[in-house]
Amino acid sequence: MSNYPQYPNTPGSGNSPQPGGNSPYASGAPGQSHNYGNGQPYGSQPAGSAGQQPYGSQPAGGAGQQPAYGNSYANQGMGGGMPAGFGQPGPDGTVPLNQPHYGASIKEATMRFFKKYARFNGFASRSEFWWPVLSLIIIQFILMIPYIIGIVMVSAGTATAASSYSSTGTAGGGGAATFGTILVFLSGGLLFLFGLAVIVPSIALAVRRLHDAGYSGWWYLLSLAPFGSIVVLIFCAMESKPEKWQPEWYDQNA
Repeated sequence: MSNYPQYPNTPGSGNSPQPGGNSPYASGAPGQSHNYGNGQPYGSQPAGSAGQQPYGSQPAGGAGQQPAYGNSYANQGMGGGMPAGFGQPGPDGTVPLNQPHYGASIKEATMRFFKKYARFNGFASRSEFWWPVLSLIIIQFILMIPYIIGIVMVSAGTATAASSYSSTGTAGGGGAATFGTILVFLSGGLLFLFGLAVIVPSIALAVRRLHDAGYSGWWYLLSLAPFGSIVVLIFCAMESKPEKWQPEWYDQNA
């Protein structure tokens, strides 16, 4: 007799499972696929995990989202320093008016001076500042020429009239004095109107230059104090310091 145990329902020595037996592989209907280990099908989502984001997706409203394209230069430069591409020529070859133009010519700087008439936000390079200052000095000097000529004519006419009156008893040189007086009034009026026309853009330019040098535009008020304009002029002569720019100084206009 064999010492091996005999299993029930196994006639003979064949030990094959009987139909309808307790085989673990016999559960379920014929032709039905078996889920080994009762796990989830491949690629399916486990129960109770509703709302989970797929791999690589960004949660809505979550922290760390990238800012939308097209943010202003003010947001790009908030950490200090000049934003990328700032102050560079655009597709048309010109620097936008809301950005500083470094290395501007006298023509470009003067045109931008009048185009940015009352724009106190933004920045102005040293070339944008000094070229218009030189242009204004030249224009004022040209307007001063007839004014000086008129004063000379009035003085000469008055002296001639006094000399003629003392020698002959009649006043002479009245024509020159009259013409000189007219010239003085006309040229003086032009100088006054020109000064009124450029006072606002001149202040705006100085404020933008202070911004570019890293100073608040309120420093311009020093020019109201005695010798304060010298301090403002020194500040305006400083080089650009983008690391000190403040977000509220940026020009948001096109």
